[in-house]
Amino acid sequence: MPSSTALIASRPALEDLLAELQGESAIGIDTEFLRERTYRAELCLVQMTTRREPVCIDPIALGDLDPLRATFNHSGPLKVLHSGRQDLEVLMPLVGQVAPLFDTQIAASLAGFPAQVGYAELVRRLLGTELPKGQTRTDWSRRPLSPEQVEYARDDVRFLLPLREALLIDAVYEQYERDLALVQELQLTLLACVETHCHADHVTAAWLLKHSLGCGIFASEQSGIATLDRQLADGDSIRFGQHVLQVLATPGHTDGCLSLVLAAQSMVFTGDCLLIRGCGRTDFQQGSALTLYHSITQKLFTLPDDFVVYPGHDYSGRTASSIGEEKRLNPRIGGKANAGDFVGFMENMQLPHPKKLDIAVPANLKAGRPPDDELPTQPAWAPVVTTYGGVLEISPQWVAAHMAAVCVVDVRTRLETEEESARLPGALMIPVNELRDRLAEVPNDKPVMTICRSGKRSVLAFTILRSAGYKQVASVKGGLLRWYEEGLPVA
Repeated sequence: MPSSTALIASRPALEDLLAELQGESAIGIDTEFLRERTYRAELCLVQMTTRREPVCIDPIALGDLDPLRATFNHSGPLKVLHSGRQDLEVLMPLVGQVAPLFDTQIAASLAGFPAQVGYAELVRRLLGTELPKGQTRTDWSRRPLSPEQVEYARDDVRFLLPLREALLIDAVYEQYERDLALVQELQLTLLACVETHCHADHVTAAWLLKHSLGCGIFASEQSGIATLDRQLADGDSIRFGQHVLQVLATPGHTDGCLSLVLAAQSMVFTGDCLLIRGCGRTDFQQGSALTLYHSITQKLFTLPDDFVVYPGHDYSGRTASSIGEEKRLNPRIGGKANAGDFVGFMENMQLPHPKKLDIAVPANLKAGRPPDDELPTQPAWAPVVTTYGGVLEISPQWVAAHMAAVCVVDVRTRLETEEESARLPGALMIPVNELRDRLAEVPNDKPVMTICRSGKRSVLAFTILRSAGYKQVASVKGGLLRWYEEGLPVA
């Protein structure tokens, strides 16, 4: 049964709600409407949620939604919708521009789901929750709304924000820019970097990501890592969104080794405890072959055979195995191997000293915090942003303000530039298919900014120039379409 505040039907109640939304970084939004009986769709309900309980706003009872304008425009929080085109068509005539936006259907398609995946299916597959279907064909214009209708409508936004929450397991210092770009491009909320242990073969990016995104750092209470935001122990749970990770203490490689079980998705993240057809070494950093044997056989191998195993790394390019595979086929501990077999194997491997041990362990005991809190250096020639694809992008506003100091290379075709007379002042016109043959025309003594209609071919131009040895080069984000939207000058 919904609470008495679940349905907002008066102006004072709406104003109280909007006051509560001040300072929120994101809100989930959905609508219910009818278009069968009217020329224009009739808005019947607006659902909104933050990290608190979702509410339904009744536009029929309120008469107008003018108080929502400030919350829905650019200065308000991020608006999260699922397949939001029709919702926006209904909302915008009543509240004005709705921005900034995040669409979970589009984000899901980028993550490998079908392009038109539904909200209920996404919630089922990612969060393990089945949404009821009882009010699918309800008449949302009829009043009063039943408690069942209100609760059904609240469920349509209840899980929008959890779909954006994420954890990062065993972040790597050298991949900091890549991971930061992915989180930002997908507009995720990174709750924490989780360390499965104090690594000896790489330095973690946990401190850098915390500094950049405000996420927490979680690790075992036995890891020795200082200033953790949360110390994890065997049996603990880590919640993100509607997911739950169960913590298993799996020492042996180190005293502080953890494995993380996502039971709803039949996954286990094993760090360096259990690897694909191998396991973590036990000849340094509190290693114990017998302890590792018990961690694997008495904890990990008790999981169902179909659980997918995601290790911390693999030296042969493999990414995943399964508990059943490793129980049968792991040459160190699988099949009928007993403790004596395993210990005998591990104590006679005579592996070389880890190359990064003396650097990585001291750094990781500080969660990867660099000396003097040094951050990765940013290029001094322009405020570029590295995308997840490794492309350097620059904002159109910065380029417009520094036209005299840069070379803009417009890589549109001749036909495009003839049909669309607008050009950027002083731009060098070289179609992308001619760029490799005309590199001599592109100066190498100033930053080069590539641009096209939408910002796609300019990425290819960026790649061509970087391959040719140009160091100071970036693609203009959003291309000329974004340039025009921003009202920037053209020749």
